[in-house]
Amino acid sequence: MAAETEGLTTNRRRYFVEGVSCRVGQEALPVVNLSARGLYASSPHPPAPGEDLELELLLQPEQPLKMHGKVRWINDGASTQDGRLPMGYGIELTDLDAPARNAILAFLKHADPIQGPPASW
Repeated sequence: MAAETEGLTTNRRRYFVEGVSCRVGQEALPVVNLSARGLYASSPHPPAPGEDLELELLLQPEQPLKMHGKVRWINDGASTQDGRLPMGYGIELTDLDAPARNAILAFLKHADPIQGPPASW
């Protein structure tokens, strides 16, 4: 089991996920991809790169996981870094405690590592 968990954290694989969301302020956003180090949230109104955020990650059926992050990049449609993603922004998780990290890793262990987003985006 340790080797499987270690593999999730060291190969920088991002999992395109469905049914996961995060709350930033009052806004609930779909999470498009997720790793133990960060996530990509779909939003038509991304904050500025470098902005510090307080957020809650909602992994079903877990309780919301509170954490902090920093906006590392945005996809505003004009300066797209990854054409496979909807408008939104990438967040580096900056202070993930052990229980939150373990919950993310457990979720990813049981998720399908889709190599690209669904065609509906």
